[in-house]
This record gives sequence, structure tokens and C-alpha cells, in this order.
Amino acid sequence: MEAFEPKKITFRKGEHCGVPVRDAISKHYEDLERRDSRPFEGVDVADQVILRIDWPGYPSWNKSFRTRDCTPARTPVTLSRLATDICKSIEKFVDEMEGQVCTEPTWMLGHNHLSVDDLALVSIQRVSHGSWVASIRLL
Repeated sequence: MEAFEPKKITFRKGEHCGVPVRDAISKHYEDLERRDSRPFEGVDVADQVILRIDWPGYPSWNKSFRTRDCTPARTPVTLSRLATDICKSIEKFVDEMEGQVCTEPTWMLGHNHLSVDDLALVSIQRVSHGSWVASIRLL
């Protein structure tokens, strides 16, 4: 089995832990700390990896995202680009879960329930060579 280096990438906006999902989707990064940093620089990670969201009451959900741009240099993405891509995935997750059976009603997603406007992306944690798990909090 191949060893991997666990890594956690955190998102902070101003004094707040996490970046509001709606802000990241809208690319409002005025206060995003380290927004131009490249968190995957020097990290042994594939160009495309899997993001996993484990939300109470719903089945585990996966979506791939890019860790490098599409230029010939394959430059690692910036933290702001990473936040946008992951938050768009969170939005897709919320959209797909709307109308699905939720076994924990407090955490139900969709119309008249929790929406992307209620969520902030706190971090992503590498759990295996090609898989990362998102930490999301309520605003």
C-alpha cells in the first residue's frame, strides 16, 4: 500500500473560520486569507482528486475537482480557485439532495431547509492519496 502525507487545507475569511459558500461561488474574496497561495504546491497529489461530503442524514457524496490548472505547466490552483470549485460542488450536492429522504430532519437540505446561504467551507482534509473530505459549518 502506498503511503500518503495527510494534509489539511483551511479557509478563513477575515476573523471567521471558513468562507461562506455563496461568497466563494460569487468570487467575493476580499478578506480570504492566503487567497493567492497555492496549497497543492509541493504536495504529492494527482491533477484531479475526489471530494467527499458526508452530511448527516444523507448518503456519502463524491465529486472530482482539479488541483492544477489546464495550462501546459499544470500549475497548482490558488486557494481562491480551490474555494470556488469546492463550493460549486457543495452547491451541486445541496441541489441533488433536495427532495431526497433525509434521516436527520434537523440537517435537511433544500427549499425551506438548509441552503448554500447557510453554509461555510471550513477545510478539506486529505484522507487517502486521491480522496479529500470537506468540513462544512453552519453560518
